Amino acid sequence: AALGDISFTADLWSSKTRYPYFAVTVHWVARKDPLNLLSLCSGLIAFHRVRGKHSGERLARIALNITDRAKVTGRMGHWTLDNASINDTFMQGLQDGLKMHNISTLFMAQDQRIMCFTHIVNICAGHMTEKASNTPHSDDLDNYRGEVVTSGGGRDVIVLCCNTVCGIRASGQRINHFEDTIKLGNEKKWFKDGDKVVRVHEVQLLHNVRTRWDSVFLIGYRFLELRLPLDHFISVTRELEHLKMTPAEWSRLEDIIFVLGVCASLSYN
Repeated sequence: AALGDISFTADLWSSKTRYPYFAVTVHWVARKDPLNLLSLCSGLIAFHRVRGKHSGERLARIALNITDRAKVTGRMGHWTLDNASINDTFMQGLQDGLKMHNISTLFMAQDQRIMCFTHIVNICAGHMTEKASNTPHSDDLDNYRGEVVTSGGGRDVIVLCCNTVCGIRASGQRINHFEDTIKLGNEKKWFKDGDKVVRVHEVQLLHNVRTRWDSVFLIGYRFLELRLPLDHFISVTRELEHLKMTPAEWSRLEDIIFVLGVCASLSYN
């Protein structure tokens, strides 16, 4: 049995088939035998497909139906949610709904809401990316010849990175040739850091995923990992020569990815 109030985490997301689902997880503290120690417990109580309107008021009604079925409405504590605007009305809907349920527990919409830490990190990373790269970049595989020059006259290294990925992935032959470059370069010991021979992992470049906040970090991290074969491949591929990065641009990209990596480590841990 739970000791005290029960807390909740919830999120609304879409499947690959574009069906929206509302997931609700409960968290509580209980005493565990045989030593009667306190233990933090959690469990998924709903994975509910949402049909129709996705307003905060409607999601609140769905949430109350879920907590009623789980028999935990009367012990409702805090809700951890992302910063979507509908969650303001969602929490108010819960407060109003609990009053209609004649539940005596004191539930205040503003006080009972906890902001999702990962989503806050997401917002911070987004602001940093916007400061580092103010040029819109496309995830269209055919759009790798776009403008990469910033208003200050330099080249936007994030756009340059994304355009290079698109340029290589736009052609099956280029993908194969790039993979062969890594394999052959390792065999022939082409790749060196100073005088030291470097063996590069045989991995693929990552493509932009707009729904993932850490997509720029993951793309850039992998791009840096493949710097040596990328320099070689771009140098011998005429269609991509305009995307070859200078040492200063590589250094700038390293700095950006380092900062985004701090956000990623906070989120992943």
